Amino acid sequence: MVGSRPYPADQVELSFIRTLHGGVQYVLAKSTNNVELINLIQAHLSTSAEQFKRGDFSVAELMHGFIMPGLAQLKLAKPDDIKFEYRALENGGKIHYSSDYPQFVSALHEWLEARAREHSNTDIPDHKLQHLTNSD
Repeated sequence: MVGSRPYPADQVELSFIRTLHGGVQYVLAKSTNNVELINLIQAHLSTSAEQFKRGDFSVAELMHGFIMPGLAQLKLAKPDDIKFEYRALENGGKIHYSSDYPQFVSALHEWLEARAREHSNTDIPDHKLQHLTNSD
């Protein structure tokens, strides 16, 4: 990893799930009692989603490097070409990434798959089932 996370990596589970129109990133605290960690996760994901909406991928570049697969294409998107929807969860949060444009869907898939490889993607029960329909 190039940069540092705002939370301890050994205390979270990361999951990157590919969907028809993009994907979903989950960051969950391993301990549901760790309120401070959950707050850090939620603040980081909320801020990241807002930055991505503005086309600002500087934090992603700092954490993952400038040559991360898919990132150059994502940076070409205009506002509203890609949706970045953050949602707080009881034990962390998630960002749902989606686009109606094939070039950005492909870039999201590349980007999320690279992140999954980098972070050793955790299989979180029931989360994949929520994203296997065409309604994504």
